[in-house]
Amino acid sequence: MGFKTRLALAVVVLLAVVFHAYVRIFATVAYTYIYWGILPKSINWVDAARETRARKGEIDLPVPKLIHQTWVDEHVPEKWQAAQQSCIDAHAAGNYTYKLWTDQQGLELIRDEYPWFLPTYEAYPYSIQRVDAVRYFILHKYGGIYIDLDMGCNRELTFMREHGFTAPLTYPVGISNDVMAAQPGNAYLERVIHRLQYWNHWLFIKYVQVMFSTVRSILTIDIKHPG
Repeated sequence: MGFKTRLALAVVVLLAVVFHAYVRIFATVAYTYIYWGILPKSINWVDAARETRARKGEIDLPVPKLIHQTWVDEHVPEKWQAAQQSCIDAHAAGNYTYKLWTDQQGLELIRDEYPWFLPTYEAYPYSIQRVDAVRYFILHKYGGIYIDLDMGCNRELTFMREHGFTAPLTYPVGISNDVMAAQPGNAYLERVIHRLQYWNHWLFIKYVQVMFSTVRSILTIDIKHPG
């Protein structure tokens, strides 16, 4: 075997080692989105009578009465204060507990309750990745309903407390993490938080990296591709 042949083989092996993770990631993403696209969707319609009984406390639902939101600090920008207050007001009659998590409190949660994830959490190159990731840990630890600050509420979200995990569909496929509900220790979220390290790769473009590492792609992939 000549020098050029050996060099070529060495380059191929090196590229295979370097890009193996990326090939596997994109193959998994492609498979998942195709599978999601052709799979019939199931919809759980709200049972109005059951929801009324739940609001009265006559039925115990798996998701606790907690509303979680996150921001850099305690000072929410004025443009989102109305939406924030609408969610507080919509759940006041139901005796929900409201919690605004600051970046520092999120960091302390990871450090104290999930120290195995702290190196990954601190190493994220974009702050939005930490913002996306910490909401999964908040719901896994405490349960409740997470709502993005730019989303308002026009009613109590009792229907989201019916199941172990609930999140809306998003365009064009998959599920969103803008609003989510979960019971503490939910098995699906348990898997998601432990898969965050696997999906943490440098993917060159910020949008692609954020989408594939901490946002809807990881939720969609892990709910449809459990292997």
